[in-house]
Amino acid sequence: MDFRFSNDFTQDLLDLQSYIKDKFHNEKAARDILEKIMASLALLPKAPQLGLNFDERVGRKLLTSFNTRMLIVDKKFLVFYAYSEEMLVVLRLVSADTNYLKYLDTLFSRIKKELDP
Repeated sequence: MDFRFSNDFTQDLLDLQSYIKDKFHNEKAARDILEKIMASLALLPKAPQLGLNFDERVGRKLLTSFNTRMLIVDKKFLVFYAYSEEMLVVLRLVSADTNYLKYLDTLFSRIKKELDP
């Protein structure tokens, strides 16, 4: 199975790291949370059904050819990913405090164009 990160996820990760460094002046905390996120993601290629079924949660398939799931990391962050038999793509990283359902269409708009042409 091909495993990759979307550009949006990579930017989300960089934004989180910058936010923690700037707001809390704590590089170690930024490193620690990134390590937790990446350790959780390392499990996905062998267990893609690990996260919650997000398509079921919202009542529709977000991506036609993929199953979309949500992984909760450290009770503070939500990682959205999509998988098929051939590929697993980590889509986005958001704070658990975010009203992600309100921004659902914009949250996945770029990756939707890429994966569901």
